[in-house]
Amino acid sequence: MTEPPEARTAGRASAELADTPLQRETLVGHIRRRLYADLASPRRRYRREIVSASESADAILDIGCGYEAPDLAAIPNCDADRVGIDMVSDFRPERAPGVVFIVGNSEHLPFRNESFSLVICRSVLEHVVHPQRVFEEISRVLKPGGQFRFLTPNRWDYVSLGASVIPNSMHGRLVKAMTGRDEEDTFPTFYRANSRNTLQRLAKDSGLVVERLEMLREHPHYLQFNPLAYLAGAAFELTVQKLIPASRPWILGTLSKP
Repeated sequence: MTEPPEARTAGRASAELADTPLQRETLVGHIRRRLYADLASPRRRYRREIVSASESADAILDIGCGYEAPDLAAIPNCDADRVGIDMVSDFRPERAPGVVFIVGNSEHLPFRNESFSLVICRSVLEHVVHPQRVFEEISRVLKPGGQFRFLTPNRWDYVSLGASVIPNSMHGRLVKAMTGRDEEDTFPTFYRANSRNTLQRLAKDSGLVVERLEMLREHPHYLQFNPLAYLAGAAFELTVQKLIPASRPWILGTLSKP
């Protein structure tokens, strides 16, 4: 089976990392500022951590980098070799100077053994069909002492559970209706590497060591299309998800190669 696309546009990434005019000017935006002003978004957390990790890296690979490799492009003053791989082909290298773009599949990474000291990926693992192959490939291309850092949705978050029971053919329309994201930027999801237990098993079977699997909170951004829906989501997030980490929407992970 062919792995589905692992792409994200820079426009989508930018929207995730900053408030949109819709969020700032509507009632939903006001509610969000009141309830979540001090909560850093998972994407900001991830971005800060890969920037920090890049300081000691000499070669970095971003799996599912997207058209413009926004995460690699955000690493300032980077002397490391930066490579982005994705199944899309219409890259925009002018938006990420210094980044080498490669068309490829994460199940068969076209690199030599022990090529990278840091491998990263964001919002990719939920799209992977054969996660064991992907983790084995990541382990293979990592240098000893290297790290794999990722951000991925939690399988047991209500958004992921809902997506699991809704046919993939409907995801694009639903996501566009709820967030405004273009349908072509929504890809099939499988959630086969999206729980703590599964990630621990995949790491062990691939020769990687779990350094951290942190469950992160986030405001209910999929419900911001309606103030009442957003309030309901916020009530759930501030009670159940805040108190029960296993129900939180994101997993921020760090695995290392001995």
